[in-house]
Amino acid sequence: MKSTTLVFGVLLVIIIVLQVYNFRCHSDTKNVKFDVTLINGTHKLIEKEVPTYANFHIYEQKLQYKELNGYYRTIYYNVIDFKIIE
Repeated sequence: MKSTTLVFGVLLVIIIVLQVYNFRCHSDTKNVKFDVTLINGTHKLIEKEVPTYANFHIYEQKLQYKELNGYYRTIYYNVIDFKIIE
């Protein structure tokens, strides 16, 4: 009986810790609207939820931003230009 209670207690603590971590990772976001010019010359309006610290750039025809862990997150492909719409 003690071991079953201990297992459920440990699982409950793990779930609570993961929920707090998930909330902290996703709480600092904002919706950003982009006017994107694609490689074929057409314009497309897109809206993405991104972190508030995101600085956007184009690298190898990909609209990206750098995450805090050093990885680059791609928002859209085949892009030659973009504007952020307020």
